Amino acid sequence: MTEPVTRPPPHATTHLDVRQLRDEDILIISAAGEIDLVSLPSLRRAFEQPLPAVTICDLTEVTFMGVAGLGVLAAAATEADLERRRFGVVASTRCVTRLVTLFGLDRRFPVHARLPEAVDRLNTRPHAGLTGTSSGNH
Repeated sequence: MTEPVTRPPPHATTHLDVRQLRDEDILIISAAGEIDLVSLPSLRRAFEQPLPAVTICDLTEVTFMGVAGLGVLAAAATEADLERRRFGVVASTRCVTRLVTLFGLDRRFPVHARLPEAVDRLNTRPHAGLTGTSSGNH
């Protein structure tokens, strides 16, 4: 006898914690958890502000990313190009790197394995210090 497949109830939500570290020239948006249709607005809101010269989206703590998450990254890259800003992603988990590569987004923006590497390569000016904020989707 096979076990029935259990599915989460329709009202179940995923969790995504979005944090921001910012100084005058650089914004680091870090996401931890699952990026799907339910949690996507939390990530999207982080990009709905005046952005500095460099924006880095750190996805190293993302445990799942649906295709919808790629739309946010593609839109952020397009806006950065139009506004002559730099944009990059930090990703080391297969669930993120595989999608980014499969859909060719790694040709639209740089993808780094570690945050310090991304900061060094994208930020051409030294920064004084980063300040942080956090928002979550529960």
